[in-house]
Order: sequence, then C-alpha cells, then structure tokens
Amino acid sequence: MKNLVLLFSVIVTLSSCNLYKPAMMNAPVLEEKGEINLGVSTGNGTDVTASYAITDYLAVSSRFTTNANLTYEVTTFDTTQKFTAKNYNYELALGYFNAKNEGYNISFFGGYAMGETGTLDDNFLLFSEDFAIGADFSSFFVQGAAFANLDKQNHVGLVVRVNAIEYSNFRYSDFFANEDFTSSIDFSDKTQTVGQAGLQYNYKGQKFGFMSQLQYAFTNSNDDYFTVRGFGIHVGAYFRLNEIFKKVD
Repeated sequence: MKNLVLLFSVIVTLSSCNLYKPAMMNAPVLEEKGEINLGVSTGNGTDVTASYAITDYLAVSSRFTTNANLTYEVTTFDTTQKFTAKNYNYELALGYFNAKNEGYNISFFGGYAMGETGTLDDNFLLFSEDFAIGADFSSFFVQGAAFANLDKQNHVGLVVRVNAIEYSNFRYSDFFANEDFTSSIDFSDKTQTVGQAGLQYNYKGQKFGFMSQLQYAFTNSNDDYFTVRGFGIHVGAYFRLNEIFKKVD
C-alpha cells in the first residue's frame, strides 16, 4: 500500500512540468433516460463531472478541472519579474450511449473544451535559465468508451479520446525573453493534436458510484515548448441524483 501511495505521489509531482495536462476523461456508464450523475475526482488535478441522459440514447456531459497554479519569479540584476499562470479547463459534450444491455455499455461523445495552462521548464531549448510559459487554449474532441458489464454494479472498460487543441495568447518569463529570443520560437496560434487512452473501473451503486481511471496521453508535435503529461491517475466518486431524489410511491 505504501508503494502505491509513493507511485501515485511521484506521478502527480512529475505531471506538473508539462504545458498540456490532460484531464480525466468523463466516461459515465449510462443505461436509461433520466440518469443524472454528479461526481468529483482527484489525482492529476481535481475534477468535477456531471452527466445527464436526455433519452435512452442521447446524453450530455460536462467537466471542470483545476490543477496547481504556477507562480514564478525571475530576478535579473536589480529587476524582479513575477509570472503567474493558472491551470484549469472545462468542457461540454453531447453523445450517444446504448440503452440498458446486460453484456456491455458503449458511448460516443463529441465536445468542446477551453481553459488556461502554464508550466516551468528549467532547461528550455538548452538554456540554463528557467523559462515559465502560459497560454490560453480551446479544444474540439471526440471520445469513445466501451465497458464490459461484470455484473449490475461493476464495469471495466477502455476509454479513448482525440483532442485538437488551439493555443493563443502566449505569456512567458525568462532572462532571455527579448524580441530576438521570442522571434526565434514559433509562438503563433496553432493547433496541436493529443491522443488519450485509458483503462477505467466503474462501480455503479444504487445511489452512488465509484470510479478509477489510469490513462496515457501522447502527441506527434515537434514543437519544443509543447510538452504533454504522459501518465495520469484519477480516482473519484459520484452521486446518482435521479435515484437519490426519486419519488417513492
């Protein structure tokens, strides 16, 4: 148990040193019209999630995620510059899920996310000085999930997502951050593609549930400033509000 806690702490610590920090993929196990889930998870950030089954096949989902904000001070001669970048994002998605099935549960979602991110690189482009960078971003994404129903409460499955991320409004702080330095780096608005794949366990109780997700993210970007957190761990619980507030005849 101590080894698992240590591994979890190391992954969380290392994950902060990346510009893009993939959030938990919100993949609810929905089975029928009227289901409402509201949950919270922790791990590589804190996530608040919600989902609602509009019909037996159509659902909406949302998520808000926040990570530790970055505050960095760089001193050059007699000048001290303070750099602050927030780390948060939120999303809204619409999708399809298969109605109640005894053997499996599948879903497909497409949505939009936006937020702000920042990181500190202590060896950016081989410079010896620290370099802090932040930016705004927006993203369109598609996501698919497939779960095997072990029984009525326990579900194990695979979740995959592809994100098309647009960055803008770059902010930076560095001893070398002058016009010549920044002009040699392409900080123009551009789209980055990030893939995510994860294994998820979901316990769906009568009035509450529990989930855990282990994921890996990757990109084909060659840009020096664009680093992506690889591994992520998320654990959380959710309330089935439709069951909690169901009227008793």
